[in-house]
Amino acid sequence: TGSQTYSGTVAIASNTTLSTGGAAGANITIAGDLSASANDLTLTLNAGAGTILISGNITGGSGGALDFSGASQYVDIANSIFPTGNGSYTLQAWIRPTEHQTNGIIGWGPWGAGNSVNALRLAGGGGIFNYWWGNDLYASSGNLANGNWHLITATYDQSTQVNKIYVNGNLASQRTGTMHVAAATNARIGSTCSTVCGGEFFKGSIDEVSVWNRALTQAEVSTMVSSSPSMAASGLIAYYNFNEGSGTAAANSAAGAVAANGRLVNSPTWLSSGAPVSSGTKIS
Repeated sequence: TGSQTYSGTVAIASNTTLSTGGAAGANITIAGDLSASANDLTLTLNAGAGTILISGNITGGSGGALDFSGASQYVDIANSIFPTGNGSYTLQAWIRPTEHQTNGIIGWGPWGAGNSVNALRLAGGGGIFNYWWGNDLYASSGNLANGNWHLITATYDQSTQVNKIYVNGNLASQRTGTMHVAAATNARIGSTCSTVCGGEFFKGSIDEVSVWNRALTQAEVSTMVSSSPSMAASGLIAYYNFNEGSGTAAANSAAGAVAANGRLVNSPTWLSSGAPVSSGTKIS
């Protein structure tokens, strides 16, 4: 009963209620960060006629993810809304690979046709490709199969014709060029080059995959190392958080999404925890 003050980080591990008990003029103050250690938890704050002050960040749990065996497993996201032609784009995903070879993250297009596909994948020897087929951007990343989660981002700005790859928010490589990417009728997560390369299947975990119709700035990419974007963010057309936990469906969670929901093929494994990000925002 009465005013309550919590210092430092307050981690909620189960459904929780904080109440002043109706004491007149009593307040609830969290003088630090408020976080949840799991998904779908409820925190109820009741200060009656008093005030509630949270001076730090409010963040959720890390959510789920999908784990891929490296052989035949992927998420089918065939659609007609992903960027085509030479339009601006961003491809982004959190990955925790258990091998760093020719492992596809996301891609689509007529495999084998020059400058007509869009694919993001790992490369043996510690690298990453954003390839259009025969016109490829390579970035050296070091071996990412080290047990940690890594944020991989590829962008293309139609106005400047600049293509970039970021690793964990840091610019790793860039070039200029143009392409004419075909519709994403064969788009996949966890596999690229399905017809002429054997599938380039991913081995390890993938989470928080997004597709945008604009090139994110370096500042935006850096922010996403610690916080996932708003589902209503400008230019976001597809977002897969893999929080379903079971079944064969992976929803496109972008605000207003009407297409590009995913379908699990050959049973990738659902994980109960994923990339170390949340949708937290600063409260001041």
